[in-house]
Amino acid sequence: MTTRLSIAAVLPLAALAAPAMAQNAADPAANAERGISRAAISAGGALSKTADIDFGAILPGPGGGTFTVAPDGSTSQTGNLVAVGETHPAEFTVRRRLLLDFPNSYEPDMPETVTLTHTGDPAHTMQMNDLTSDFGRTILSITLPFLPPIAVPAWAGRLEYDFRVGGTLSVAADQAPGQYEGTFPVVVQFQ
Repeated sequence: MTTRLSIAAVLPLAALAAPAMAQNAADPAANAERGISRAAISAGGALSKTADIDFGAILPGPGGGTFTVAPDGSTSQTGNLVAVGETHPAEFTVRRRLLLDFPNSYEPDMPETVTLTHTGDPAHTMQMNDLTSDFGRTILSITLPFLPPIAVPAWAGRLEYDFRVGGTLSVAADQAPGQYEGTFPVVVQFQ
């Protein structure tokens, strides 16, 4: 008898639900719910210039020569050049998303040669070449038995990273005096 009471108790509930089920089958919108979709779009890695490379003032000697500003700010020269004034490498800042943006290489893409043009007389030019950067500098080197050394790049784990670019300027013996300027692209590709 207990079993029959249980079945009898269920039947009236099913009978009460039947009209609502029939109504929902006739109106598909009554069975619909609205979902909300959300997406956050974050900016990818970015590169910005914070300083231009500056070779300072150079006095060409009788045979000309080259003047180099290295990424670490040190300078060197060949020939009879005399450098005067402040010099410094170009500086760039990379901003990246942690765990998402990883540079494809340890060096940014840069041209092999850059032409600097006299700002007052475009017929006079100089060449800057051998562009180098300290982008791939390491902060830690790990050596484990039976494995090659592992170098940890300075940008690892950082959202913002500064690096510098230097180059070598070729100065002719009869280089026209004046201000020279040139532009060059620096590209950091992320994966």
